Amino acid sequence: MQWRHRTGVGVLVLALVVAASAASFLARRLLHSFPASVLVDADRSLQYTDAPFSMEEAAGIGFLTSLGAVEGYGDGTFRPGDTLNRAEFLKIVLKSSPRSSELPSRPMRCFPDVRRDDWFSPFVCFGKEQGIVSGYSDGAFRPENPVNYAEALKMLASIYEYPRTVAANDEWFSPSVRAAKEHLVFLFSDIPLATPLTRGQMARLASAFRAEGEGALKEYLEREGGEDDEESAMSTVGQVGIVGETLQQEGTVAEGEKEAQPSPMVRGSDGDVRSRQLLLGGISLPIARGTFLNPQDEAVVRRVHLRLDRKVKSLKGVHVLDAAGNELGSLRVDTNDTEERRNWILDFDISNASRLSSGAEQSFFFAAELAMRGMGGIPGELLRVQRISLMLQNPAAGVSWEIMPAEQTFPVHQTVKARITGVRNAGEAQDTLNDGKQMGVATFAFEGDLLPETSLHLEELLFSVWRHNVDASGWRLERQEKASIECFRTYRDDMTVTCPIITEEFGILHDFPTTFILRADVKRTGDNASLQVTLDAPGSIGESGALRWSDGAGHYNWVDLPEPLAEGTKWEVK
Repeated sequence: MQWRHRTGVGVLVLALVVAASAASFLARRLLHSFPASVLVDADRSLQYTDAPFSMEEAAGIGFLTSLGAVEGYGDGTFRPGDTLNRAEFLKIVLKSSPRSSELPSRPMRCFPDVRRDDWFSPFVCFGKEQGIVSGYSDGAFRPENPVNYAEALKMLASIYEYPRTVAANDEWFSPSVRAAKEHLVFLFSDIPLATPLTRGQMARLASAFRAEGEGALKEYLEREGGEDDEESAMSTVGQVGIVGETLQQEGTVAEGEKEAQPSPMVRGSDGDVRSRQLLLGGISLPIARGTFLNPQDEAVVRRVHLRLDRKVKSLKGVHVLDAAGNELGSLRVDTNDTEERRNWILDFDISNASRLSSGAEQSFFFAAELAMRGMGGIPGELLRVQRISLMLQNPAAGVSWEIMPAEQTFPVHQTVKARITGVRNAGEAQDTLNDGKQMGVATFAFEGDLLPETSLHLEELLFSVWRHNVDASGWRLERQEKASIECFRTYRDDMTVTCPIITEEFGILHDFPTTFILRADVKRTGDNASLQVTLDAPGSIGESGALRWSDGAGHYNWVDLPEPLAEGTKWEVK
């Protein structure tokens, strides 16, 4: 851009524009300012049938209820431990913000996967129009995806118009994280940015941003329980890069899991302890690992203490194993924490306790035992270990001490009542490429595992297309004995094809393996033509992969499988 006139008029115009913008934002704030009494009213969170909540959650839930931004579920509950999706989060934070009166009521369409008659279309389209959300690189919004901490901070920083500067090598979320820390609203320094938020965390975060915007943050944090420690809120901004790496890698998987039971041999490597989809009613493979180094004299392990980062209603028990896969015992809920159920302990008698020599290193693995659906098990819950410690004792000296892991692996997991356990190429490995209409260019077979009276179905597939001197169009997905559905090239490029709206009837997985065929009109345009379709990314919690699916209760954008998921037939001219 060139400035042709550097005159006083230009400066005046610019000043007026800036002033108008500032005045507009100030007017919005004044119009929607709330009196300080909102923060000290009677606890509105008690109106929900699942109250009382923790002090921190009660402050946020009560505040949002007072603002009319949340009402809870039809049964009167709030369910602070449940996750929420991107559409739900955007609606709540917009309604709780000073911009609530600007929200349109008319239905709109602004993304390929946002229909005019969707209840959330006015909020999503307002968010897009105002630059609060922009969707994914393929042009989709993915309203059903769980909202993660990084996405939440970016939306809130945009709504409240926090100044954000972009530094070299920044991730997309880094400026928003820095801005949140500068405004003392970076509330959760102990969870990865890729972690999906619970409704309780959402309430706290949205309330803190609103209170900060009104100059009442200190009062709000005192309502949470005095947690206004500036040092905690202003933790080192340089940590953003480290957490950003977690956002990219959280949920990385190595190989599929076939059994819902403890591994007969647990090897001490990060690759074996990874994000998993935990089938209700079973015992999982390891969900956490801690490697401990005893810095003092030889001792015995008298207590194991495991703390979760949130209440998990589905968790029935926790089993601790040694590096050989031998079960050492089962942890029980701490009697002082029977309500939140976040602290689990196991006490050993000296006669059967593990010994840890001075300077010795020992790894412990932890597996989750989950309740059945209908008996306390809830699909879609997130489970993550926050802390593990050992209490050691030297009986001869009569002294005890606590040690923390020298190394630890605490990924995030998700409970399900069904899961996809395998995807493979069901066609030839290689074949001859010919021109033709509606050619079957890829055939994939799906395997699954599900509880009785449970459904498992695909909702979206994202194919990667690798081609050379070939045109392909007219994409359709076909299933035996069912009509085909239309698929599309994405907005991102012509190397990605999406089947974005797969109905439950068409996408249901049963009588395994269930096979789907991707068809296209194929025309060679030059020599050495080749074509191959793959399903690549397994995704992770908070980051979409090539499959979106449902177990009939929740919607999931990742699978517990290796990358690539499956490589289709490689077509070449022979």
